[in-house]
Amino acid sequence: SPTVNNERLQTLVDLVKRYLLGELSLETFQRDYPKEFKIVNPQGEMFWNRELSKQSANGRCEKAESVLKKLGVDNGAIIMGHTPHPEITQDCGGRLWKIDIGMSEGFERHHNLQVLEILDNGREVNVLK
Repeated sequence: SPTVNNERLQTLVDLVKRYLLGELSLETFQRDYPKEFKIVNPQGEMFWNRELSKQSANGRCEKAESVLKKLGVDNGAIIMGHTPHPEITQDCGGRLWKIDIGMSEGFERHHNLQVLEILDNGREVNVLK
């Protein structure tokens, strides 16, 4: 297992933060920082697919509908976390909700607290700020 000193640890933290904020793609992380990527993702389990949370992802609404249909969800939504955005937002006609607003101090956004309120079995959805 590779050694990690304080300077290298800070580099790892910075790279992961850039990735989580969408400033560094998974492919670029793997290609340009292979040693660091291997340390933070040795078995390929740390990073998950964020395809549905990206505005530029082709066919994301269709993919979301396909997932919801397979799960038998007629009037529900996919609620996504662990993909920081500046505020809680919905997409695809309310079928996708992005609720991670980077409240952790590591994202320096923890001052902008928000909550997704779901009432009456999903008939009413509010973003509380």
